[in-house]
Amino acid sequence: MSAATKTLKKRLIGAITALPYGDTGEAKREAAVSWRHRFIETMFDRKPDLWKHEDYYLSHFASGAAIDFRRIEPVVTACRTREDFDIYDYFRMLSSFPTGDRPGRRLKFLIRDFGHAEHPLMGLCCISSVVRQLRVRDEWIGWHGPGSLGVRALGLAHIMDVSTCIGVPPYSYLTAGKLLAALMASNEIREAYRVRYERQKSIARKRILTELVLLTTSGAYGRNAPQYKGLNYNGEPLYQFLGYSTGYSTFQIPPKVYELAKALVLSSRNGTDARMTGGANAKLRMLRFAARELGIPEEALVFSGYRRAIFAAPLARNWREFLLGKDTSSDYYDYTSECAISRWRAGWLAKRLRDSTVVAKVRDFSPESVRITRQLKLLNG
Repeated sequence: MSAATKTLKKRLIGAITALPYGDTGEAKREAAVSWRHRFIETMFDRKPDLWKHEDYYLSHFASGAAIDFRRIEPVVTACRTREDFDIYDYFRMLSSFPTGDRPGRRLKFLIRDFGHAEHPLMGLCCISSVVRQLRVRDEWIGWHGPGSLGVRALGLAHIMDVSTCIGVPPYSYLTAGKLLAALMASNEIREAYRVRYERQKSIARKRILTELVLLTTSGAYGRNAPQYKGLNYNGEPLYQFLGYSTGYSTFQIPPKVYELAKALVLSSRNGTDARMTGGANAKLRMLRFAARELGIPEEALVFSGYRRAIFAAPLARNWREFLLGKDTSSDYYDYTSECAISRWRAGWLAKRLRDSTVVAKVRDFSPESVRITRQLKLLNG
């Protein structure tokens, strides 16, 4: 075993032993802080312009004192330019548990307030390819028992995961997170998905797949995730709580260490194909291979015990029949972004504006207070 390989093995074992295992609130908070610290460092290392031009990104915040609550006008725009994606990358570091980009399909959105000058950012979202295996989701859909593997393989292409849903201050104090979650289930997001992929064949299925009938998402701190709780459509919960993940994860492995593990596996296995390096479970598979190469207990490397609450938002009346292969066309709900925004205004926003403490918090907000480089210095001690 070379010196580099020995160092990699030591770093992987170190990542395992450093993780605060368990499902308690304290363990989750410790894990989130550690992950966010590494995520920010990696993001700045990979994209140094994010800190070099930080003042520019901070200009996309609204000053709390300048907001006219009567003029708030949310508009969803899909990221298309390099500037859009850079803005997305800077602002996702505000999350207490930021997520990296997954392999597969991905659509990123910026939600801006067009009712104010310069269209300040209200939040950002991303829908991504789902993981191939998630027991609580698969059992809820009905993908279990003999013959379910083939049906699931076909159905996964019609589900996307809300992998990022972040309201940014001062709008986050006004429940922007709830608004963003509702908007992701709207007709307009389905249409954006259709337009994005209507001419692109699935690599695995060799056919165009544009029907989106179900969204899934997860909460890092349990079933009472504020941004999904209390949202309704036609008297039913918009996001339904399904249960918890089993505790397998990759966040405990620093990104740079993962890349070294991946390089080791690829160099030792000639003829590696997309089935190994691609797909939404690629990181777990790669770490398992690395554990075998290095003689590290496989389960210890990929099992953190950190369970996430899983939610799902059906987008069609016959979503289950469609995913089980019983129906060949979708009977979509007619849930518009206008409907989502009007309900947010009349309900959640109006309630917050009646709270003088919340209004004062909005008014006191300064973009400088959430400067990411300053937060990184605090994390570094």
